[in-house]
Amino acid sequence: MSEIIVKPKMSVRKMKAKVSTTFNINVSEGQCRNAKKFALQEIEGSLIEHYGRLWSYGHEILRTNPGSTMRMDVDIMPDSTTLFSKYYVCFKAISDGWKEGCRPVIGLDGCFLKGIVRGDVLAAVGRDANNHIYPIAWAVVGVENKTTWKWFIDLRMDDIDGGLGASITLLSDGHKGLLEVVKERCLEAEHRQCARHIVANFAKRFTGQHFRKLFWRAVRASTEQKFKHVMEKIKSLDTQAYDYLIDRDPTTWSKAFFKEGRDCDAIENGASESFNFAIRHGRRKPIITMLEEIRIFIVCVCGGGGGVDLIAKTCACRIWQLTRIPCLHGVAAISSLNQDAETYVSQSYSKEAYLKCYNYRINPLNGSDMCPEVPYRKPLPPKRRRLPGRPSVKRKRDAVERELSRPVRNSVTRRGSLIKCSICKEPTPSSSRGSGAGPSQPPAAAQPPPPPPLPPAARPVPRRAPIGRTGRRKYSERIVKMELRRNIPGVGSSAENHAVLN
Repeated sequence: MSEIIVKPKMSVRKMKAKVSTTFNINVSEGQCRNAKKFALQEIEGSLIEHYGRLWSYGHEILRTNPGSTMRMDVDIMPDSTTLFSKYYVCFKAISDGWKEGCRPVIGLDGCFLKGIVRGDVLAAVGRDANNHIYPIAWAVVGVENKTTWKWFIDLRMDDIDGGLGASITLLSDGHKGLLEVVKERCLEAEHRQCARHIVANFAKRFTGQHFRKLFWRAVRASTEQKFKHVMEKIKSLDTQAYDYLIDRDPTTWSKAFFKEGRDCDAIENGASESFNFAIRHGRRKPIITMLEEIRIFIVCVCGGGGGVDLIAKTCACRIWQLTRIPCLHGVAAISSLNQDAETYVSQSYSKEAYLKCYNYRINPLNGSDMCPEVPYRKPLPPKRRRLPGRPSVKRKRDAVERELSRPVRNSVTRRGSLIKCSICKEPTPSSSRGSGAGPSQPPAAAQPPPPPPLPPAARPVPRRAPIGRTGRRKYSERIVKMELRRNIPGVGSSAENHAVLN
């Protein structure tokens, strides 16, 4: 099932080969085709269930994290069918943390889903004081275009109180819809394009290491004089290459034109690419499972434990309270603080508690003949209580134990099946005896005695099937080898003698 989720377009032949190598069994293409059809139907049913629980999942986010943002848009068809359109998530703790401690730089990028339902994940990723990724908001959309980017940026700017983008730097690739939205929506923001995307498109039209080296020198030029000097060299080599780079707006990809006071001179959108790589496995799974994996990743990166209290040593799942051992959520929260999870385990599991159990000893006794006499009345054994039936010595087993203790049968039993004669095709007497199939069949009428056998001279000679040319040749070779073995002394069955005969 997992293979079909990852590769829904897997061919029947590949599926047959996969089953053969994995389970060491041979199946037909028809069986693989039926199995794939059944798996797709099961996956489709689970997908319908996942999308049907999106509203409940969003309300759970708002209940447990007041002040967070969850937005879901649907499309209502003419036949009153409701289809999923977009889903946006932003936790209040993350947005407050970005406003309080992160640098005013946000990377925008999208990545595609890999499951049965196609779509894209749009994400806004910031940078903390240690230059690590800090995911701010993410959304699942049907397609990445100008409309979905405008919807996402509007919600994101409202969550961080960004307004028109004053004192904010946006990093993105060269997506046309995203470039247009940034120009229209974030008028006061500084927009930078990822230099790696520009050089990738530039190298497709203008090949050669000299163009690539000059481009990176122009990107890293910190003053306009250095930038112009490098661009003149490019122009002297090829005027079309110069015009191509000028059309890409150098103010968005060269350090010479970056605004000061942004605490970041990044020329690549590596933070967004790192986030896309971190959720690569979750993008193959159904939508709620994917959103949960993203949330767990955010918890591990940004801290927090989803109802975990490290001081009281409690968790919302109650596993920590029941076992007094940190649960999965507690271990994630402890690891995010670079602490040792063993320090949060109860002392009942410690080595000291184990040694205390065996710190005391039982003193030895004298033999029964050396026991002291006491002035008490000596008791008699209890009365024997005899139950009906033969007394049982072994413990009575329950139904599950009896079933497991039976010998394992590796063959299919014929008990209860109807056995027919291979000649007359009638049920045999043994098939109804002890099979529970019903009353036995009445005996058949007496058959006349078989005719006497014919003498050998009158018996018909059976005709042999005609032998082809290949068969006659092999038969002749076998006869010749037999004659050679009789006539050649010392010829046996060793490999050398076989080589002589051949």
